[in-house]
Amino acid sequence: LMRTVFGFGEALVTMPLLALIAFDLQTSTALIGALGLLVAIPVAIKYRQHIDLQTLKRLVLGSILGIPLGILIIKLGSP
Repeated sequence: LMRTVFGFGEALVTMPLLALIAFDLQTSTALIGALGLLVAIPVAIKYRQHIDLQTLKRLVLGSILGIPLGILIIKLGSP
């Protein structure tokens, strides 16, 4: 339900738990990203006929531009 409403439900719930109990913050972030992708792929396949391709193109383009910028900010910023 949280993923449906907010789009980031699993991260909202599991990030604090993983970071507190099991992993450091960087490992928790990577793990949550991978798990979120694993959850999203079957949903996207199931509802592929409802995907707006124009919106998807804009999101992919923004991701292609934004991910390297985010990595740069993380690398240059202080922890």
